[in-house]
Amino acid sequence: MVRGVVNSKTVKRDAGKRIVTEVKIGISETWKGKAPGKSLTLVHPGGILGEEIMVTSAQANYQIDEEVILFLVPGDSRRFVTVGAGNGKFHVNQDAREMAGSLSGAAISVAELKSIVSKKP
Repeated sequence: MVRGVVNSKTVKRDAGKRIVTEVKIGISETWKGKAPGKSLTLVHPGGILGEEIMVTSAQANYQIDEEVILFLVPGDSRRFVTVGAGNGKFHVNQDAREMAGSLSGAAISVAELKSIVSKKP
């Protein structure tokens, strides 16, 4: 589990000719597990490639410069996949309370989420 900022995203075709989006994350904190360094790449299905659009309803959307907290699992080719599609991504709101919100609409304080995660084995 990491906290970081979206640095870039690229839509392309994978080896199976499916449209996928690669998202590069600059890591500011590793809360659990071992991060592969100061950055990582995650991949998810879907995106807009030219005039073709592939949408997956449960997939999270990532914006450049967005601060996120991510639950990830290793994928192929040293890339990662968000756990539970969009449910493994929390957007960090930069307000006085520093809240994190998920795709499902659930919100939790960043401090509370970090505390919960750090208690789990």
